[in-house]
Amino acid sequence: MPLELTSLLKYWYSHQKNRVRWREALSEEYQLECGVRQGGLTSPSLFNLYMNGLIDELSKTNVGCHINGVCVNNISYADDMVLLSPSAGALKQLLTICESYAVAHGLRYNAKKSELMLFKAHNKSYTIPTITLGGSPLSVVTHFKYLGHWVEEELKDDMDIERERRSLSVRCNMLARRFARHADPEAALLPLDQTSSY
Repeated sequence: MPLELTSLLKYWYSHQKNRVRWREALSEEYQLECGVRQGGLTSPSLFNLYMNGLIDELSKTNVGCHINGVCVNNISYADDMVLLSPSAGALKQLLTICESYAVAHGLRYNAKKSELMLFKAHNKSYTIPTITLGGSPLSVVTHFKYLGHWVEEELKDDMDIERERRSLSVRCNMLARRFARHADPEAALLPLDQTSSY
């Protein structure tokens, strides 16, 4: 059975044709030569199989941040990966593994979409050396968004709380408007002290 499934996936991916829709227009068909289908049900699982080798290689180095004796040097979800290291030298070692894996497996990192952040402690000033990915320097940021949550250099969650507060306000306003349309017009005209006397 596994061989049949592998053959099916191989056939399926080698015979895919794509088109791009722009408003009402469709492009000419073209062959998909690499990657998994965007939005496909099997795509996350197939991509994980592809990336497990890199995650294993990174984990085996034992280079990274240690929590209760366990080395944690990468947090990965599909094609979103965060590398964690206690020093610039350790980070360079992890990036070298990523670059070698990319070359061996036909991947390419986009340094413009990759960022470097230093977690700061006790208001100390730090000098951050230039760290490169594929020969391009990574931009240094004070915060970044990972899987929908803001991570900040000072280990605060103010930005995330503010984002959630705004989101909650928007949802509450939507509910208030929806129910205001169906409310009893006479009840809406009652003074506040009469409506809140429970």
